Amino acid sequence: FMAEPNLRAVIATLGLPVKSIISVRNDPEKEYSGKLFYFVGKYLLPLADGCVFQTKDAKAWFPKKLQKKSAVIMNEVSLSFFNTKYLGGNHVVTLGRLTQQKNQMMLIEAFSQIADEFPNSNLEIYGDGDLRKTLEEKIKSLNMCDRIKLMGTTKNATSVLSIAKCFVLCSDYEGMPNALMEALAVGVPSIATDCPCGGPKMLIESGVNGVLIPVGNVKKLVEAMKHILLDSDYAKKLGNNAKKSANNYLPDVIFRQWEEFINGVVDL
Repeated sequence: FMAEPNLRAVIATLGLPVKSIISVRNDPEKEYSGKLFYFVGKYLLPLADGCVFQTKDAKAWFPKKLQKKSAVIMNEVSLSFFNTKYLGGNHVVTLGRLTQQKNQMMLIEAFSQIADEFPNSNLEIYGDGDLRKTLEEKIKSLNMCDRIKLMGTTKNATSVLSIAKCFVLCSDYEGMPNALMEALAVGVPSIATDCPCGGPKMLIESGVNGVLIPVGNVKKLVEAMKHILLDSDYAKKLGNNAKKSANNYLPDVIFRQWEEFINGVVDL
């Protein structure tokens, strides 16, 4: 998993009667950027005996030699999320590291534009990271300290999601986003950026089981949040369909796919 461990696994097993299976878990344009890791991705990783990708777009970045001995397998989501009863609530919620990749700044800006229209709804941002102070300053500059809350990390994501009106993922890039998958498994109406390397678009059919918006587009995020906050029937439809679609990444389903792939590589 990840660039450096993948490289070490391939090199360590060269010439040995040991199979090596690697996995790409993020956007290869980011993870294998620069001359050295571009070389690793294009010329050294194809020496592995097998590779598991999370998305079709990530797979397409690599040479055909590696693609031919690979599989696309999504993440599994804990049964605790499937077993959580969705109660609904008033707040817009996001969960994730406070980093540039997750682009919580976009969500803060968008929510500030609709806050007056929805006085009973707040924005709750769960997670921690390097940008916490920057985000705090942005919230203060918008006079939104009473409406936008940096909640810190949580060990009770199921409880948070069960009473969320809407979940939002604003990432600039992702692999297969766990937080979005967990929200869909609970049945939360969800919005995500259609970001590389294609994870959200594999999870969401826009307007059916969630909403996809362009990366960095505050206007489209405002429109999507307002639609969910204003139209309870639409929100209910998205949530119900999200719950159904999440059956594709139940633990047993994903574990079986991994088992079949590993056995196939071992038996070669």
